[in-house]
Amino acid sequence: MKRMLLFLFVLLFFSEAFAGDITFSTNQSDYYFLVGEDALINLESDNSLGRVVSGVLYYTVSQEISQGNFHYSSTNTHSTTFSVGKGKTVIPLNFGTSNTPTLLTVSLKFLYDDKEVVLDGLRIHFVQQESEKKNEANKVSSSSQKSPI
Repeated sequence: MKRMLLFLFVLLFFSEAFAGDITFSTNQSDYYFLVGEDALINLESDNSLGRVVSGVLYYTVSQEISQGNFHYSSTNTHSTTFSVGKGKTVIPLNFGTSNTPTLLTVSLKFLYDDKEVVLDGLRIHFVQQESEKKNEANKVSSSSQKSPI
């Protein structure tokens, strides 16, 4: 009887530990686009849960504009229903465009079941000259964790 309980405990522990999760990543943390270009960023997902996962994607975009003595800052959070396919997929995200040089800071949070994946620190730079683009590989990733909510 004790062995059976121990076996069930070990089985439950390992099935929970290896149940799988979702990882989001991008190839870099800073993206540069020319003024007027669409800010298209590929979000790579790795879903090891073995099923399509539906939830809610929250994305917060903060914008700062500084020109001379003028400084403007705003933050907006939006949400949308969102599904992550099985295995590895690439999800294109379009953060729009700007008609002036500006910096956007983006945070993504995907809530599903009782877990969340948070990807912070993405920066989108809109610049006027091609020579101002400084796109460099700097992978950013985050895996699912138990949601505090």
